[in-house]
Amino acid sequence: MDGDLKLKRNPFEAEDDDENLEVGEPEHSRGMDDPTLEIEEEHPGCVNIYFQEQPPDASLLGNSSGSVTTTARRVEICRADAANSDLTIYPILTWIDNPSYLKQKYLSIKSITLSGYHFELPESGYAAAELFLSLPTGFIKDYRYGGGLKKEYLSIIHAIEEDPNIQHLVIDFRNSGVKIEGDLFILGFDEFDKLRKAFNRTTAEYRRNALTDKRLLAYNMLLGSANSTKFPPRIRPYRKDTIYKIVNSSSGLSGDLSKADQGAILNLARKNKSKLMREKPKEFLQLHDEIEVVALKELIRIMREMIGKQLTEAAWQAFFKKNPFVLSMAFGYPMIMISDQVSVGGTKISGGGGKIADFLIKNSGTDNAALVEIKTPTTKLLTSSSYRGGIHAPAKELVGALNQCLDQRFMFQKHIANIKDDSDISALETYGVKCILIVGTVPTEKVQRKSFELFRHSLKDVEVVTFDELLAKLELILDFLAPAASGKAKTSETDDVPF
Repeated sequence: MDGDLKLKRNPFEAEDDDENLEVGEPEHSRGMDDPTLEIEEEHPGCVNIYFQEQPPDASLLGNSSGSVTTTARRVEICRADAANSDLTIYPILTWIDNPSYLKQKYLSIKSITLSGYHFELPESGYAAAELFLSLPTGFIKDYRYGGGLKKEYLSIIHAIEEDPNIQHLVIDFRNSGVKIEGDLFILGFDEFDKLRKAFNRTTAEYRRNALTDKRLLAYNMLLGSANSTKFPPRIRPYRKDTIYKIVNSSSGLSGDLSKADQGAILNLARKNKSKLMREKPKEFLQLHDEIEVVALKELIRIMREMIGKQLTEAAWQAFFKKNPFVLSMAFGYPMIMISDQVSVGGTKISGGGGKIADFLIKNSGTDNAALVEIKTPTTKLLTSSSYRGGIHAPAKELVGALNQCLDQRFMFQKHIANIKDDSDISALETYGVKCILIVGTVPTEKVQRKSFELFRHSLKDVEVVTFDELLAKLELILDFLAPAASGKAKTSETDDVPF
């Protein structure tokens, strides 16, 4: 029993290689002697090396007569061509209990050739075992484990096998580089060695990180839980250039970020915004431009979808309240939103009948007030039938909305003193209160567009803007912002003309 539990040391490997053995690697001690290696000459300077299994002792099989016959199996494990300095290994499975015992170890890779590798031609099984022992670092050096790469470097095999047409790996000691020729994957030894060392560094770093995490977890769950005042929680220390390594790796960040990662990135940028602006002004400003472009694209997408739906006035009021920037497009100069759903007076003695404007806005430079009334994109602008000579009269919905705006302005100017006093707004003037009516969409027929333009441009006190016109202004701004955000200058004859 004790013998079964004892870890058997590999007589051919250095002690520090024991931890590199694969899970399920064979223990050739289950009633069998160790297999041996046999040599057969193929031609002068080249031999084939076979993994030769020793047959089990018949007495160990429970048959005292010894009448049970067994056939020893052997399979080629290596070809040593010293004349051409080529050593080819055929990795096989040597775990006795595996159904694929003595068959090909990897999925599609059948052989690994060390090309340009100098070695002495073995003349005996013992010398062949010594040849395996002298293999470069990264290779399994005990032939009893079937040959091939150690488990920590199997990612090389797995990556190559992404191409099912590749059947042979060649590690070239004469040339550098990586290339595919037919079913051969040719990897320069320098690249192989760099990759192997990079794997080692990655493994070592993961082990250090794991040890740190274990210690933190133990501290927080034990001492921290017992007395959080005396032993406050500890967090993993930040490692310099961690984010840089992740983001600027060869593959970069791929796939969708989790919500937790998204929040962490935003919080990190927010906390470091001042430092980023000082130390990376060009990159920070370009990021700012790119964020504006992304936000504007999303705003345009939302507004376009809303225009295509049958939404209520309340839905549009909520949209403009959330995105006051869109409203400022209707004025053509900087505006500041003061409030939405503003009472402008007109209350009766009974308390009812109060006039409510959708938005109260003021000019950011002059404090001059303006009122905005919101309808819907489906609000009718013109009558369906022409009046005379192809002219269409304004629809009653449009006329009613215009009168509503004028009435709100009248009440607002009449009660401005009380409004300012009740709302504690002093920086608000009524030099010339402007009214904006956002309503409908531009007619599609030419004759109707003519009637609409003639009518709205004859208005003196109310400016009529359609929903699709606001959308077009946003798209025009995007056209100008997008090249700047991508680092490309937008050239145009009107570049110096302000929007």
